[in-house]
Amino acid sequence: MKNNHRMQSFISRYKVLFLALSLVVFGIIAVVLLQGGNSSPNSDVANGQSNAPRALQLSFQDYSGTNRDLSSFLQDGPIVVNSWAVWCPFCVKELGDFADAQEQYKGKVTIIAINRAEPLAVAKDFTDELGISQKLVFLQDPDDKFYQTIEGFSMPETIFVARDGTIIEHKRGPLTKEEIIQKLLRLLGDNS
Repeated sequence: MKNNHRMQSFISRYKVLFLALSLVVFGIIAVVLLQGGNSSPNSDVANGQSNAPRALQLSFQDYSGTNRDLSSFLQDGPIVVNSWAVWCPFCVKELGDFADAQEQYKGKVTIIAINRAEPLAVAKDFTDELGISQKLVFLQDPDDKFYQTIEGFSMPETIFVARDGTIIEHKRGPLTKEEIIQKLLRLLGDNS
């Protein structure tokens, strides 16, 4: 009888602990979902009021080992900078959609994909397997500086930057192909 009471007490404590942990997890998920999809042009992040402009001052190596300043890409027009990682399931489809969009808007916008602190071989093998290594500008960020500078908290994260360096939008979370095209048209000032 005593052992049965101990077992019930033990189970009751773990039920309470499980319930409390579940509430915390669901609360975090709710906050991320409510804030993560915030890409409103009226938000502070979307209007360049975050640390995102500082991110444009960073320099990274491309797959060939050449140092590239993010701001140097603005000479050719607006840019889109996406933070991604091999472990991110949303990044797989999104990278393919960005590659398609880059092909469609070649010469009008440069789409840059910055890998989050993964070894070059891992990132390049992944993009080679997807068949997109030559379709986007891929940069390596071994110290995860870009993601930290834009105050990232979801995956993937993308900033849309006008030619003058103004952050037009900071999208937290994945984008559909339709959203990418819509945001590129807005960035390019074309609503057609």
